[in-house]
Amino acid sequence: MNLETINQEQLTDLMTNNKTFKLIDADVQARLQQMIVDQPQPLDLTSVDDQRVGIEFLKYLFKKNNFDPTDYYEDLLMFLKICAGVNHRHNITQSDLVFLSQISLPIANWKTVLIDTLKSTMFKELYQQMDLNGDYKDQLVFKITDNNQISEKDYQQAQKNITWGQNEILSLTASLTTFQTNPQMVNEINQTVVNDYYQTSVDLILRRLKFQTLGFQVFLKSASITK
Repeated sequence: MNLETINQEQLTDLMTNNKTFKLIDADVQARLQQMIVDQPQPLDLTSVDDQRVGIEFLKYLFKKNNFDPTDYYEDLLMFLKICAGVNHRHNITQSDLVFLSQISLPIANWKTVLIDTLKSTMFKELYQQMDLNGDYKDQLVFKITDNNQISEKDYQQAQKNITWGQNEILSLTASLTTFQTNPQMVNEINQTVVNDYYQTSVDLILRRLKFQTLGFQVFLKSASITK
């Protein structure tokens, strides 16, 4: 699909006949139609000239989860362009990606896989560091179980992990009240959908961070340090 402009009639046709667009949530369909009606001219999709976020995410999503992109890729990219266009942006943002969850594709566990993949890319570095810290915490468990002792090096590293975790907890907690001012997370289609996604994602990360940080603190209190 390669539309350069779109008006209400064309959008209605897509939502009636296109296999992907007619699976969009009814409220989102209605909102998109209203936003296009409010445009003084047909929506200029060529103005969305930075599609890198959408292209790279869709390719990663389909490859990572072994989905066949043939039937959906072009339609989903068009949907993302329309989302960006009605928001008067020249680029696809993370908030547009969130709205892919409002399309009920006939793929097993589609929404769950989509959201998990989105979280793993949006919070990539954070998840990577939490994974490393989790592996290190497991190593400490074995060392403490063996002789209730850890080295000075292990002690210092555990302290660093505690400090890192505490800082991330503070930063993420603060972001819950400021993320709506981040251009990446603003979307006029339905801000509540974006808000729910972000708040739920951050809540899960905060729980994991707090558990890890507490674990390191407990280890350091219970273990003696070898010189």
